[in-house]
Amino acid sequence: MPFVIYVLGLGFFAQGTSEFMFSGVLPSVAHDLDVPVSSAGQLVSAFAIGMFIGAPLLGLATLKMPRRAALIGFQLVFIAAHVAAALVPNFGFLLVMRVVSAMAYDGFWAVASVAAISLVVSAKRGRAISVVVSGLSVATIIGVPAGTLPAQHAGWQAAFWAVSLITALSAVVLLIVLPGGRDTTSAQPHLGTELRSPRVPRLWVAYATTALSVATDFAIFPTFAPSSRTSPASATASYPCIAAAPVVSGLVINTGLGLAGTAWIGAAFAVTAMGSTLLDRRLTRRHRTFTLEAGLLTATLNPQQAAAATH
Repeated sequence: MPFVIYVLGLGFFAQGTSEFMFSGVLPSVAHDLDVPVSSAGQLVSAFAIGMFIGAPLLGLATLKMPRRAALIGFQLVFIAAHVAAALVPNFGFLLVMRVVSAMAYDGFWAVASVAAISLVVSAKRGRAISVVVSGLSVATIIGVPAGTLPAQHAGWQAAFWAVSLITALSAVVLLIVLPGGRDTTSAQPHLGTELRSPRVPRLWVAYATTALSVATDFAIFPTFAPSSRTSPASATASYPCIAAAPVVSGLVINTGLGLAGTAWIGAAFAVTAMGSTLLDRRLTRRHRTFTLEAGLLTATLNPQQAAAATH
C-alpha cells in the first residue's frame, strides 16, 4: 500500500477527531461560554449542517482541480476555522466556525476518497479505502480521549489547537508525498455526469443508509460526556464496532461480495452495538436498585447514622 494512503488516513484522523471530540468537551464548552449543555449541543448540529452543505457543493466545485491543491486547500481552511474558534471564545462565532470546518472536512473527505482509489490498482481499492477511513475509526478511539485530556487541563481551546497542529502536520506530509497536477490515469469526471447520478435508484439506498448511520453517530456521541458520569460502559460500548467496521468492510469488498456484503456487515455491527447498549441499560438499573436497597437497609439498621447523613 503506498505511503500516501496512510497520510490520507492521518488527515482523516485529525479532522475526524474534531468531528467527534465534542463528545468529551461539550460540558466544558457550555460552562466556559455560559450556555446550557442542551444549547451547546447545537455545535454538533452546526457541524452536521456544514457537512450536508459542503458535500455536494464542494464536490462539484473541485471536479477539475488538481487533487493535491484541493486537499491542501481544504486542510488550510479547516485549520483556519479551528484557530479562529480557539482565539474568539464566542458561542455564535463558534457555531459559524463549526459549519466552515465541517464543509472543509467534507470536501477533504470527497477528494481524499477518490484520490485513494486512483493511487492503487483496482484489486486493492477496497483495502485502500478501508485504510483511509480507518483514520476516522482511530479518531473515535484515540483522538477523542486525547482531545478531551488537554481540554480538561487547559480548556476546550487546547483541543482545537491540538487538532490544528495534527492537521497541519498531515498537510505538510501530503504536500510532499502526493503528486501534483491532475490525475490522468483514470476517467475524468464531468459536471453533467455528476448531476445525473442521483437518477440512479440504487444510489438513494446508499444515501439513506449513510444518512441513518451518520445520524445515529451524531445523536449518540454528544451524550457520551454526560452519560459517562453515571454509566461509563454506555459511553464506550460502540467503540470496538466503530474501530473494526472499516477494516472488515474493506476485506469484504476485496473478496468480491461488493457493497451488498458491507451492508450485512454494518447490520451485524449495529445489532451488536444495540445489544451492548441494552445490556448496559439493564445492568445500570440493577445497580441503581441495589444501591437503593442498600441505602434503605442501612437506614433501617442504623437510623441515627442515616438521620445524621440527611442533615
